[in-house]
Amino acid sequence: MKVIFLDFDGVLNSAASFVLEARKRGGKGRKHRESFCPVNETLCHVCTSNFKHILDEVGDAKIVISSTWRQLYDLDWLRAKLEEYGIDGSRVIDKTPVIHIKFSQAAERGVEIEAWLSARTDVTHYVILDDNYIGPPFQSNPMETGPNFVKSTWNVGLTLPLAVEAVKILGGKDKSHKLHLE
Repeated sequence: MKVIFLDFDGVLNSAASFVLEARKRGGKGRKHRESFCPVNETLCHVCTSNFKHILDEVGDAKIVISSTWRQLYDLDWLRAKLEEYGIDGSRVIDKTPVIHIKFSQAAERGVEIEAWLSARTDVTHYVILDDNYIGPPFQSNPMETGPNFVKSTWNVGLTLPLAVEAVKILGGKDKSHKLHLE
């Protein structure tokens, strides 16, 4: 099985898309859920289109939500949100566990992804899409990427060249060379 570990903020949206949404709503549009940070519940059409490129090129890839959004919303809500942007929500199969590490300054997301992977024996390829430092075992330092990690930026989100990189990690044959991205 081929798996995409998907973050939302900084991958499927960006600082620029947050500013755009705030302008459209007159500075409003953020909602509070429980005691978590405010979340802009919109995604960026460009970033989601780039994500759909991965899904189109790797037709058997499944999605596991690793985003903090998994703590705010259930899988049905997350699937419906992706569907709003033309992403096949039925490809979402799970979310990573929430693991809290005492006194850890390092990101916990890497540990959560590792825990999800260690519980599965059927994963042949996987890619992690995130804009943050996710920590060991996938990153030793914030500047590093890895063989299964595609790092976007909060300012821009998922770009087409990064989507092409993800396709390659998942073992797909990307056809975007016609776009002269390399």
